[in-house]
Parts: sequence; structure tokens; C-alpha cells
Amino acid sequence: MSPPAKPSQSLTIPRFPLTAVPARNIFPCSQTSVRSSGPSPTRRTTFAGGVAEWPKAAVLKTAVPQGTVGSNPTPSASGNVFWTLSLPMARLAPEQLTLYLATDPDLLRGRDLVRTVTEAIAGGVTIVQLRDKRADGGPMYEAACRLLAVTRPAGVPLIINDRLDVMLASGADGIHVGASDLPLAQTRELAGDRIVGYSVNTPEDLDLAIRCGADYIGIGPAFPTSTKPDARAALGLAGLRRLAGAAPMPTVAIGGISLGNCGATLACGVAGICVISALLNPDDTRAAAQRFRAALGA
Repeated sequence: MSPPAKPSQSLTIPRFPLTAVPARNIFPCSQTSVRSSGPSPTRRTTFAGGVAEWPKAAVLKTAVPQGTVGSNPTPSASGNVFWTLSLPMARLAPEQLTLYLATDPDLLRGRDLVRTVTEAIAGGVTIVQLRDKRADGGPMYEAACRLLAVTRPAGVPLIINDRLDVMLASGADGIHVGASDLPLAQTRELAGDRIVGYSVNTPEDLDLAIRCGADYIGIGPAFPTSTKPDARAALGLAGLRRLAGAAPMPTVAIGGISLGNCGATLACGVAGICVISALLNPDDTRAAAQRFRAALGA
């Protein structure tokens, strides 16, 4: 456990799923209050070393210095109460985009979706997008709930493609939209503190993503791809490098990425790569993910 911060310090508490809250995010605090004014109510806690605020939706658990968790604050021998903060997975860290799997029901060829994603995570996939352009809301919601039972314990964000209703109903970690989907500004507003990703192909797309507060962007297609028949013009490495270099948020490259070009793609300055067919076509998804991680040097 980290020692209490010095009185002159302010505390920055990053966002983690409940299962991944590390010991260094446990601090002694003296009081907690809830400020409910404004559009985004926040919880405010005065710690020994400063004050921290976070969305009201955050989950606050308590822990004594020995690390046991209970429902009521338990003072330590010094009289301090130790709180552990758990927040919805949001505002992605760049490393969470290292190997991004987007699902495609046609490429599963009868294999079970959840089992395939489980194998992908075991092989090193760091984020998963549930993508099914033809699914109705009910089946997609059920698929999201089944996937969350796998992704959340692993600390892997689950992103829903296009369907804001499915993301909200299932409790998934975020949503990804493109230019032809629900407008990004409205998606950002309705998604609240969830992760919002946006597809970028032009400088104008990037400007919109910045203005509307996208948490990450998918830049592409990097190369010609058959996975998305209506894909926009391929950017190539030069175009990918220009957009990635201009983006203030984490970026992931998508479209036509393979073992042969993933190293050059990563060298363009993106945080990671999004792979569909090259991960789902092989029967052994775990081994395919491991090969990509090795090729990326991650």
C-alpha cells in the first residue's frame, strides 16, 4: 500500500474496473460528500493529501490497511478510513488499444461467439467490439451480456458497435460510431461517462471527434479491406501517419491489417491495431492473437 500523499499534493485517481483497482489507489480520507448540482453530479472526498472528485456513478468501497473490503468505513489504528475507488471503464489508456478485436458473425463460421472471444483475450486481445450489422436489438443485447461475463473479469473493455441502446441496456463499457451512425455529439451526450469511439478517415472527421469529445478514434481503412464492403478510401501508411500525428486522443488503426503489415502500421504512431478477419478466420483464435502480440512486440 502506498503511503498517504503529502499535504501539498492533489490526488489523481485513474479509472479502473472494480476487479482491477490496484493497491496504490487506496488513500486515507476524512470525509465524503456528494455534490449534486449541475449536469454531472460528482462525489467529493477529502483525503489526507488533497481532494478528489469523480462522477457520482462511481462505486466507492472501503478497505482497512490490511486490504479487507467491507460495506462500512473501518478506521485504522491511526483513525484514518481507507477508501478504494472503482470507476466505470472509460477514458481509455493507450495500451488498452494494443490489440483490438471487432467481431463479425460471418467469420465465426458456426463457432460460439463467447468462446472465441475468450480465446482471443487469452491470446492477448486488449479490447473487444461487438459488431453485428444485421442483429436485432434483443439478440445483440443478449450477446453483449454474455460477453461482459468474460470481458469484465479480465479487465478488457467491451465496446458496442453503433447500437447505443444495447450499450446502455447491457452496461457495456462503451460505443463506437461512424459518420453514418447516430451523430457523434448526441452519442457523446447520451453515453455519459462511457467510452465513445469514432471512425476517422479525413481531417474533417478528426476535427469532429475532437470537438465532440471522442475518447479514442479508429483511423481507417488503413489498407483495402473486404470485411466492410462500403469502406471509404484506404489511407495507406502516409495518410494513417498524418491523422494519428494530429490526434490528441488515443488512436487505433483499422482495415486490412495483417501480420505482414501490423508492425509498419504501429510505427505510424497509433496506439494499437483493430483486427477482424486475421483474428477470426483462423480456427485457433488464441494462437492468432499471440502471433499478433509477438509481431507488435507487445
